[in-house]
Amino acid sequence: MQFTDPRTTHTALRYSAHVGVMSAEDNGMRTQAPPYTSFFLNPYIETRCWRCPVCNTTTRQRTVPLVIRVTPQRALALKHTCRYCPACDLLIAHQDEVETALETVLADRTAALAPKNYQIGGTLDRPDFQRALQGQMTMEELIARTRAFTRVLEVKLVGGWRHE
Repeated sequence: MQFTDPRTTHTALRYSAHVGVMSAEDNGMRTQAPPYTSFFLNPYIETRCWRCPVCNTTTRQRTVPLVIRVTPQRALALKHTCRYCPACDLLIAHQDEVETALETVLADRTAALAPKNYQIGGTLDRPDFQRALQGQMTMEELIARTRAFTRVLEVKLVGGWRHE
């Protein structure tokens, strides 16, 4: 597996037709808060990223409220434990864990909100997350207070035999 860091491009990360991550440049949510950190959504179940894919140092755990757009009109804040590299300021979430948490949250809601159709828009500050949990925040205010990602890392799976 080869990890690449597209520092010069700010395109949305799309691993498949249904999952996306938005950086600060292409965030369609029109946020007003400053960008927070770099982000990497790991789509591979067999790779857990205990080490940073950029600098190869050991990562730590960080629990952050992720803002996830489930439909174009609806976003929700989900508190999720991710891996974090303090040296690179990189937040790493595993796609299968995010989808499992979404299925749990959306299980008692409308079946039309499929957990496979989502975009991760950014993070929230803790006081804003508490207000969102208590229902004191409108959808427009939630989107406006979302801190988008400064950049998004891209993953390419490289396999097979190579002559070096």
